[in-house]
Amino acid sequence: MKMPCEVTVIFTEDFDTVTVSDGHVPYVVTIGKDRVPVEDLPVKSGFSFKISVTLYDGTTQIFIESTKKKKGSGKIVEDIAVYQIPAESAPNGEIKYPKPAAIAGARLDDLDAAVVRLEQRLGGGG
Repeated sequence: MKMPCEVTVIFTEDFDTVTVSDGHVPYVVTIGKDRVPVEDLPVKSGFSFKISVTLYDGTTQIFIESTKKKKGSGKIVEDIAVYQIPAESAPNGEIKYPKPAAIAGARLDDLDAAVVRLEQRLGGGG
């Protein structure tokens, strides 16, 4: 059985590009007066929009892909997350990107790099 569902996507970081899709086709949202596909859009932290998704037998998936330059190195970091809706959405239909686990992983990478720099400074070599 198919059923419509509204989901609010909230970005908690800045990204150079984001694409939000059903795994095949980008969702279309209204920004200002324009209807645009959510494909390779730049977003700032706090930006949000609503999308209408279709639940099949009570569930669906939302795919969010992003790129951004890593501070300092300029290296492009790519990420993709898959959300199971409604299981991974808040009761009010909100999802936040990146997922909290992804934030923790990025912080662990930064911490690991800081430990390596500290070891090098202290002569531990790493």
